Amino acid sequence: MNDRVILKEDDVELRKFKEKMIYDDTDALVTLTERALNRRKGSRVKFVEIESYGSTTKNSMQKIKDLIQKRFDIDNIVIIQRLGTFKPGDNTRDILISAPDKGEALEALAMANDMIRSHVPIKKKVALEDGREYWVKRADEVMNMYGQVVQGVMREE
Repeated sequence: MNDRVILKEDDVELRKFKEKMIYDDTDALVTLTERALNRRKGSRVKFVEIESYGSTTKNSMQKIKDLIQKRFDIDNIVIIQRLGTFKPGDNTRDILISAPDKGEALEALAMANDMIRSHVPIKKKVALEDGREYWVKRADEVMNMYGQVVQGVMREE
């Protein structure tokens, strides 16, 4: 499989990826599909707009993919981040992991998703049916807040 980190506007046919990820010793193929939300801040969502920071976004995802492959006994990992404007229920991100052990695959999937959500810079705008629009905090802002919390906890100990 050539490119295991994919940023694209079109939805993908996951079946094609899954077929290429299964080997003789593969016991598990786990997937996570994130979808655009239906409700946010007490109102129905009109649309969600997702943008990348170009190569920075892809490079961050590539580093996470590489780390997951080194840390866990997995056969393969594919990360697909969709970019563009999405209506509620549309797929926005897919993570696929194959491994000889299903426990290892599930643990790798959870870590990959957590790391993407907290470390990958992605711009996300949410438009609500009541007319409100807002940008979801970027990853670097979230990490800055997290760092401040950790420093506070360390000072208390």
